Amino acid sequence: MPPMVQKLKRLLSLACLMLALGYMGGHAAYAEDDDGEALPTYYPLPGLAVQYESKNCGYRTVVIEAQLQLADAKHIERVTAYSPRIMADLYAAVSRYLDKNKKINDNPVKQIIKTVSNKTLGRGQVTDVLIMNVLNH
Repeated sequence: MPPMVQKLKRLLSLACLMLALGYMGGHAAYAEDDDGEALPTYYPLPGLAVQYESKNCGYRTVVIEAQLQLADAKHIERVTAYSPRIMADLYAAVSRYLDKNKKINDNPVKQIIKTVSNKTLGRGQVTDVLIMNVLNH
């Protein structure tokens, strides 16, 4: 199969998978407890699907679902505004990782997401990453 056809096939399958996952931005949830102290603010990232070449000729797909824990609820608008850039950078970083390692699990995903988000949003704005799913197909 010509390389261009393979690339188009990968992009088409990625687009279908993203549609199946309901690719759309999340809405952050935040609140205060009874003492008026701010509770953690979580921002759900859109689902991310990355295809990569497997060791045995063929392609595999990893699907990642995660939420960012923000240092302050006032950063929600900034995260929403930069969400497309975060997702693009995250896709590139996960792709590079998979090209090198051929498999991935929660720990590297968490570190990649935290690094990419803090690089885009500014250091310290994302305090933690909550991994919901890392599915390898």
